[in-house]
Amino acid sequence: MTVIIAGSAGERVQTAGAVLSQAAVLSGLSCVQKNDYPVTVGSGFSLAEVKLSPNPILYTGSDAPDALLVVSSDGLREAKARGDLGRLAPSATLIADSTIAAELPAAGLLALPLRNRLSGDAAAFGAVCALVAKTGVLERGAVLAAVEVLGGKGQAVLRERADTAFALADG
Repeated sequence: MTVIIAGSAGERVQTAGAVLSQAAVLSGLSCVQKNDYPVTVGSGFSLAEVKLSPNPILYTGSDAPDALLVVSSDGLREAKARGDLGRLAPSATLIADSTIAAELPAAGLLALPLRNRLSGDAAAFGAVCALVAKTGVLERGAVLAAVEVLGGKGQAVLRERADTAFALADG
């Protein structure tokens, strides 16, 4: 499964990708993560591309992403510029912040108030939690365990935000 997380620089998109990657590894999957962002630190887009597989990953590209998580207008602009919307697999999962949902195809779109309910710096993490809740690609507990493994002073806040994001995705 290939997941593209697109958001704004400085809003912890790379961290959301790292949590997804760590949760996959804790679940016994192989994983690769590629990050992309402009040289202008703290402005513009931020993108994380995560590939998960029960087998060794020999090709790190993503011809037809299985999921696209877009949480800001910067991320949406970059996803469009890269052609990610046109390359999505037919059964792909599309999750977006509700502030930009009108700019995306409605078919199969899950629009959630991530920025409003979690803040800009946790919207990408919330989208990862929503992906896990909607697809079952990983256990929810693996995401929480990944937060613990990655450490940091914000663990308690991320656990709270995960609970909120799971609840948003559950409806």
